[in-house]
Amino acid sequence: HAAASRLGSQPRAHASMGRGDAGRSVKDTFLLGGRYYHEQTYEMATRYFRLAADQGVAGAQAALGAAYYRGEGCPIDHVKAAHYYRLAADQGDAKAQVNFAKCYSRGEGVSQNFGKAVGYLRLAADQGHTLAQCDYAQACLHGAGGLPQDYGEGIRYHRLAA
Repeated sequence: HAAASRLGSQPRAHASMGRGDAGRSVKDTFLLGGRYYHEQTYEMATRYFRLAADQGVAGAQAALGAAYYRGEGCPIDHVKAAHYYRLAADQGDAKAQVNFAKCYSRGEGVSQNFGKAVGYLRLAADQGHTLAQCDYAQACLHGAGGLPQDYGEGIRYHRLAA
């Protein structure tokens, strides 16, 4: 997290998370959350991720989804996790697309839907996300999620992942 290290050697503590932070950019707020996360100060990380997520930062939305999924700095809540993963995924965040696909695949926070899971995997795979390419390739090879079985497409995505 080289970008986060530009914020100084120690995270800055703030008495106010509201108006007092008006001078901080949304990007700096997200980076500060990442710094706290890296230091395993999860409650503070979650607070800063939420501030940036509420401003539409896809990376912060994905990070907040992961926090809710794992219960880092907040209680485990798969519904909230899926909500934040969806916000980031719909902005094109490939990692969030993979995580949201897992939510659909497992029925965690959303109704289980293999077709939607495969759709989000495909979005991430097409952005070069290696794990998504492998998983999507498997879906093609086995005809999962409503896809017709397509060996050519499965091999193509496996090759992209290699």
